Amino acid sequence: MPLANPAEQAASVRLLIGIVSILGGIASIGLAIPLIRGKIPMNNIYGVRIPKSFSSEENWYKINTYGSKIMIVLFSLPLILFGVVCLFQPFSTVNTLIFTFLSVITVSSVLCISLIFQFGKKLS
Repeated sequence: MPLANPAEQAASVRLLIGIVSILGGIASIGLAIPLIRGKIPMNNIYGVRIPKSFSSEENWYKINTYGSKIMIVLFSLPLILFGVVCLFQPFSTVNTLIFTFLSVITVSSVLCISLIFQFGKKLS
């Protein structure tokens, strides 16, 4: 069986990353909704687990509500948008595509974490 040419390989990688991005964004929204609604009690597995969120039940719910909203806006939606772009817009190389994918995830994550910590510092 002959190896796929570079254009076919790039299209396959683009499709894979596009689908993974869209599904990952949807999954993270699904995980955020119970936290926004205050349905998840304090625990060590699920939710925003920064030291300030464990200082009280009130802080747990405030930080998780805020953090989940931030995650949807600054992580999930950009990830879904990137996935849609991947499906319809070719990238110059596979390396460019992978670098862009990792950049979106890294920048979004760092921004979310920074804002959540800043919010936590404002709480008593």
